[in-house]
Amino acid sequence: MGGMESNLSSDTWKKSDKGSTTRRVCTFQEEYALVNGLKELVARGYKVDNGFKEGYVRFLENVLKKHYGSLSSIFHDSGIGLHNTSDMIDVPEDKWVVVIKKYPLAHSLKNKSFPFYNDWKEIFGKDRATGENS
Repeated sequence: MGGMESNLSSDTWKKSDKGSTTRRVCTFQEEYALVNGLKELVARGYKVDNGFKEGYVRFLENVLKKHYGSLSSIFHDSGIGLHNTSDMIDVPEDKWVVVIKKYPLAHSLKNKSFPFYNDWKEIFGKDRATGENS
């Protein structure tokens, strides 16, 4: 399953023009993800004349948490998971009706790829209760 871990180096540093300090430089994948997230914010009205409205980072976090939470619940309760190569929810077509009935949001997740699910799990995993009494 995906994520950016294989294409990402946290050691991507560049010396400043003055030579005395260094700064981290984004990889292509990081910049790609950031640009797509910012485009989504613009589409949802978070862009104002001189930047973004307050709370835009919280908005991005909430969107990602919502998808992660939905997927986690579906996977935990139903025993299904992501397809190894497509990163899409791996459930036979005839079982989708049952999944969607229990999790109405699953309808919007059908036929969508989640290559960063394992990254979300690393980021948000402890933010959700799991197990028998959750």
